[in-house]
Amino acid sequence: MKHRIRLYFIASFIVSFTALLLAGCTPAGDDDSAPGAQPGQSLGIASIPNLRDLGGYETRDGKTIKPGLLYRSNQLSGISPEDMQKLGALGLQGAYDLRTTEERETRPKELPPGVDYIVVDVLADSPAAGPA
Repeated sequence: MKHRIRLYFIASFIVSFTALLLAGCTPAGDDDSAPGAQPGQSLGIASIPNLRDLGGYETRDGKTIKPGLLYRSNQLSGISPEDMQKLGALGLQGAYDLRTTEERETRPKELPPGVDYIVVDVLADSPAAGPA
Protein backbone atom coordinates (compact mmCIF):
# COMPACT_ATOMS: atom_id res chain seq x y z
CA MET A 1 0.00 0.00 0.00
CA LYS A 2 2.80 2.43 0.91
CA HIS A 3 4.50 1.72 -2.44
CA ARG A 4 1.22 2.40 -4.31
CA ILE A 5 0.78 5.75 -2.53
CA ARG A 6 4.38 6.69 -3.40
CA LEU A 7 3.80 5.80 -7.06
CA TYR A 8 0.60 7.86 -7.06
CA PHE A 9 2.52 10.83 -5.62
CA ILE A 10 5.26 10.53 -8.24
CA ALA A 11 2.69 10.22 -11.06
CA SER A 12 0.83 13.28 -9.72
CA PHE A 13 4.09 15.21 -9.55
CA ILE A 14 4.96 14.33 -13.14
CA VAL A 15 1.51 15.39 -14.36
CA SER A 16 1.69 18.67 -12.41
CA PHE A 17 5.25 19.34 -13.55
CA THR A 18 4.30 18.67 -17.16
CA ALA A 19 1.35 21.05 -16.89
CA LEU A 20 3.64 23.74 -15.48
CA LEU A 21 6.14 23.14 -18.25
CA LEU A 22 3.53 23.27 -21.01
CA ALA A 23 2.01 26.44 -19.57
CA GLY A 24 5.36 28.08 -20.22
CA CYS A 25 5.59 27.09 -23.87
CA THR A 26 5.06 29.10 -27.02
CA PRO A 27 4.60 27.95 -30.62
CA ALA A 28 7.92 26.95 -32.21
CA GLY A 29 9.76 29.93 -33.64
CA ASP A 30 7.81 32.33 -31.37
CA ASP A 31 10.07 32.29 -28.32
CA ASP A 32 11.79 35.33 -26.90
CA SER A 33 15.23 33.83 -26.41
CA ALA A 34 18.32 35.87 -27.06
CA PRO A 35 19.64 35.61 -30.62
CA GLY A 36 22.27 32.89 -30.86
CA ALA A 37 21.42 31.41 -27.44
CA GLN A 38 21.52 27.63 -27.44
CA PRO A 39 19.14 25.54 -25.29
CA GLY A 40 20.88 23.86 -22.38
CA GLN A 41 23.99 26.05 -22.31
CA SER A 42 25.56 26.68 -18.93
CA LEU A 43 24.53 30.00 -17.40
CA GLY A 44 28.16 30.73 -16.58
CA ILE A 45 27.76 30.77 -12.80
CA ALA A 46 31.17 29.48 -11.67
CA SER A 47 30.19 27.59 -8.50
CA ILE A 48 27.14 26.04 -10.25
CA PRO A 49 28.71 25.08 -13.59
CA ASN A 50 25.95 22.67 -14.58
CA LEU A 51 23.06 25.13 -14.03
CA ARG A 52 21.22 25.35 -17.33
CA ASP A 53 18.17 27.17 -18.68
CA LEU A 54 15.88 24.69 -20.42
CA GLY A 55 14.32 27.49 -22.46
CA GLY A 56 14.58 27.01 -26.20
CA TYR A 57 13.98 23.26 -26.26
CA GLU A 58 11.12 22.20 -28.50
CA THR A 59 8.38 20.00 -27.04
CA ARG A 60 6.80 17.04 -28.82
CA ASP A 61 3.80 19.12 -29.83
CA GLY A 62 5.97 21.71 -31.60
CA LYS A 63 6.01 24.37 -28.90
CA THR A 64 9.16 25.86 -27.38
CA ILE A 65 9.93 26.20 -23.66
CA LYS A 66 10.22 29.88 -22.72
CA PRO A 67 13.68 30.97 -21.57
CA GLY A 68 13.90 31.86 -17.88
CA LEU A 69 11.06 29.53 -16.88
CA LEU A 70 12.70 26.20 -16.09
CA TYR A 71 16.25 25.43 -14.96
CA ARG A 72 18.12 22.25 -14.07
CA SER A 73 21.26 21.63 -12.09
CA ASN A 74 23.12 18.77 -10.50
CA GLN A 75 23.81 20.58 -7.22
CA LEU A 76 22.27 22.81 -4.60
CA SER A 77 25.33 23.34 -2.40
CA GLY A 78 28.81 24.82 -2.46
CA ILE A 79 27.53 28.08 -3.95
CA SER A 80 29.72 31.16 -3.47
CA PRO A 81 28.09 34.34 -2.05
CA GLU A 82 28.54 36.12 -5.40
CA ASP A 83 26.96 33.24 -7.29
CA MET A 84 24.11 33.04 -4.75
CA GLN A 85 23.27 36.63 -5.74
CA LYS A 86 23.29 35.62 -9.42
CA LEU A 87 21.10 32.62 -8.61
CA GLY A 88 18.70 34.88 -6.69
CA ALA A 89 18.49 37.23 -9.68
CA LEU A 90 16.97 34.40 -11.76
CA GLY A 91 13.72 34.78 -9.78
CA LEU A 92 13.42 31.12 -8.81
CA GLN A 93 10.14 30.21 -7.15
CA GLY A 94 10.66 26.53 -6.39
CA ALA A 95 13.47 23.99 -6.24
CA TYR A 96 12.66 20.29 -6.64
CA ASP A 97 15.39 18.15 -5.09
CA LEU A 98 15.45 14.65 -6.61
CA ARG A 99 18.44 13.47 -4.54
CA THR A 100 18.43 10.62 -2.03
CA THR A 101 18.42 11.21 1.72
CA GLU A 102 22.13 10.35 1.88
CA GLU A 103 22.95 12.89 -0.83
CA ARG A 104 20.92 15.61 0.91
CA GLU A 105 22.61 14.89 4.25
CA THR A 106 26.10 14.90 2.70
CA ARG A 107 25.56 18.14 0.76
CA PRO A 108 22.66 20.15 2.27
CA LYS A 109 20.84 22.52 -0.04
CA GLU A 110 21.65 26.21 -0.34
CA LEU A 111 19.05 28.44 -1.97
CA PRO A 112 18.26 32.14 -2.19
CA PRO A 113 15.67 33.39 0.32
CA GLY A 114 12.05 32.88 -0.68
CA VAL A 115 12.57 29.80 -2.89
CA ASP A 116 10.20 26.95 -2.01
CA TYR A 117 12.19 23.76 -1.42
CA ILE A 118 10.47 20.48 -2.33
CA VAL A 119 12.07 17.06 -1.81
CA VAL A 120 11.06 14.43 -4.38
CA ASP A 121 13.34 11.49 -3.58
CA VAL A 122 12.65 9.45 -6.70
CA LEU A 123 14.84 6.57 -5.49
CA ALA A 124 13.33 6.29 -1.97
CA ASP A 125 11.61 2.97 -2.73
CA SER A 126 14.65 1.37 -4.35
CA PRO A 127 16.56 -0.92 -1.98
CA ALA A 128 19.69 -0.50 -4.16
CA ALA A 129 19.48 3.32 -4.23
CA GLY A 130 22.58 5.24 -3.35
CA PRO A 131 24.13 8.52 -4.39
CA ALA A 132 23.95 9.00 -8.13
